[in-house]
Amino acid sequence: MKKVNSMKKSRYISFLFLLIYTFQNIVQLSALTTQPYIYAKSAFIINADNGSVILNQNGYEKLGIASITKLMTIYIFLNEAKEKDIKLTDEFPISKRVASLKGESSSASGVWFNPGEKISVGKLLELALIFSDNGAAMELAEIGSGNELNHVKKMNRQAKEWGLKNTKFYNVTGLTMRDYGSLKLPGTIAADYNVSSAAELSKMAMLILKEYPKLLKETSKEYVSFNDEKLPSYNLMLPNGLHKYVGVKGLKTGTSIEAGSCFLGYFTYKDRNYISVVLGANDTDARFVETTKLYDWIKKQTYRKVYTKETNYKLNLNGDSRGNINLHPIYDLEQIDTLAINANLESIKLNEKYFKDDILIKDIMPGSIVATLEYKKLNQSSIGIVSSDDKYLEIPLIYDKKIKQQNIVSKQFEKIIKFYQGFYRSM
Repeated sequence: MKKVNSMKKSRYISFLFLLIYTFQNIVQLSALTTQPYIYAKSAFIINADNGSVILNQNGYEKLGIASITKLMTIYIFLNEAKEKDIKLTDEFPISKRVASLKGESSSASGVWFNPGEKISVGKLLELALIFSDNGAAMELAEIGSGNELNHVKKMNRQAKEWGLKNTKFYNVTGLTMRDYGSLKLPGTIAADYNVSSAAELSKMAMLILKEYPKLLKETSKEYVSFNDEKLPSYNLMLPNGLHKYVGVKGLKTGTSIEAGSCFLGYFTYKDRNYISVVLGANDTDARFVETTKLYDWIKKQTYRKVYTKETNYKLNLNGDSRGNINLHPIYDLEQIDTLAINANLESIKLNEKYFKDDILIKDIMPGSIVATLEYKKLNQSSIGIVSSDDKYLEIPLIYDKKIKQQNIVSKQFEKIIKFYQGFYRSM
């Protein structure tokens, strides 16, 4: 989407966005809402249904993610499986490359596979998600994309499409490339390892689960059966785990020398669902101890909606005989009751699918994103909408009916009214 400077004047007709609801600025934080300090390199929590950020502690720093990688590996595989009509019951022979991984490195968690043995897709998914089996992840990549390198390219392409600027994949497992030994992928060096940020991982998980919600059922399992063994989940917050916590349903752990101990969690409390991220904890227990602190804090908060789908903006397209067109945010958003954030409207980004050089070039289909409001934060508050850039808050606006193209539609914005000087959000 193209940015249009909010101060730019135009000789032409205008788009006018008017905020229906206005809010006062609140800067006082109560003791109840003061966020806990998490002993890890970063921590982040979002509302899993709408992306509202509940807590941010260094959430935008690029860090190692280890086996959390496997969520994206599996997402790309599921896309390929859908395209190629691969079923969960389909069986595939384990490749020689996959079978040799455990012999290359003691760090490669997982089972010993025999080359040529046939395993179902469903079992490989369980092994990768629950037991964090690296060989299973590699095998899924080979089934889905022909080889691991092709799969990695698709993972990076998807990350770019989602705006995950700090996310980079070198492999499908989360191992550091030195752990691959002679299996190291072309174009990598031994020191390469997968990176992202807590904020981007939460966004990635939210988008994956919106498309494949059944993954929660898999990540809620406490063990996977394989060759007459019960292989336990590394998620010790599940019901029988050492750090069990009611409401936890997943999602993925990760551990490496570079990344430390990490946990991407999914937690349900009352009528809300949350995605939490802890990166770079001191050890495998610490990641769950710190996540427990996050969940305990969440349960004490009260929330209120500040931005809903009923919050309309008026868009006036000159030549549109129907007059003003109502746009609304794509998601309902909420905040912790007394927290606030200040931001100024910086720009509007028009959807380049429908606009060229700021001219409407074709009809806008119902439910499409017309434009995105971009706000610049004025403080370092712990709250802010999930974004690929921590300096900005982005609010997509959609319209539920068809907007017809008009040849005389404006080339520029004449004026954009600055909605928030004091900007209420949790996001």
